[in-house]
Parts: sequence; structure tokens; C-alpha cells
Amino acid sequence: MTGACDKGTTKLPKAIQPDLDRFISDGSRLTSLTSQGVSISSFGEQLATTTASFEVLHERWSANYEPSAKKEFEQAVYGWKLLYRMWSREVAEHSTFGATNDSNLISAVDSYAPGRIPREKEYPSFIRYGPTVRILMSVAAEHFENGRRQILAAQK
Repeated sequence: MTGACDKGTTKLPKAIQPDLDRFISDGSRLTSLTSQGVSISSFGEQLATTTASFEVLHERWSANYEPSAKKEFEQAVYGWKLLYRMWSREVAEHSTFGATNDSNLISAVDSYAPGRIPREKEYPSFIRYGPTVRILMSVAAEHFENGRRQILAAQK
């Protein structure tokens, strides 16, 4: 009985290796950009490239091949999109207060990074843009690196 105990030991189909390599390259570049400091426009461009390469890979990813790594990559892409949404809102608002009380956005951020988003003492229904964007960058990078490490271990 191998189905329930299978931890994703199926080999990666050779046909999708280039797609996986492209996504890992694109995701690594996005992670590197965020750790070095990047403009929102450069981040948005690389996010579009990374998302497109992941969509191609995701369609072809075998259900039995490293499902945990696939989930980590899904979470990374979701996090990058969420932080872009947050960052774009900050730029659009030109807010001197530097915070939002958008309950839908706050709920999404809290669900993605539970317990990691700081609240303002004076305004507990608000979250500040800058610290939240940095935390989202960090959490998305963690997911991406976890997935990448799992893939590298599986390919040994």
C-alpha cells in the first residue's frame, strides 16, 4: 500500500524540467530583488514573469511529484501577489499615515502570515504598509526556498 504513504517520490517528468528550471530561476531572481531593494515597477515586472512561468509549470506538474514543494511554490506566488497588492495600494494612496484599515486586505495578510503582522497600538484596526510589505517579502521567500530545497533534495 503506497498511495497514502507516498511522500512524492515519483520522478519529475523530463519534459517539464525546463519549466521547473525556468520557474526556479525566475523565483530566485524575484527573491533576490526583494532582499536587495527594488522599485515597485521592477518588482511588478519580475512578478509577472515569475507568475507566468509558474502557471506553465503548475499545469504540467504531476500530482505525485513532490506535492509539498508544489504547495510551497503556490504559497510563495500567492504571497508575492499579496505583497504587490499591498505595496501598490500604498503607492496609490500616497498616505502620510502609511497604514490601511481595508478589512479584506488585512484578513488576507493575516491568513497568509498568521501572528506576524504588527498592529498599531493607537489604531489596532490598521496595519502599516512598510513593515507588512517587508514581512510578506520574507514569508514568500521562505516558502519559495522551502520548495526549492525540496526539489533539490528530490533530484539527488
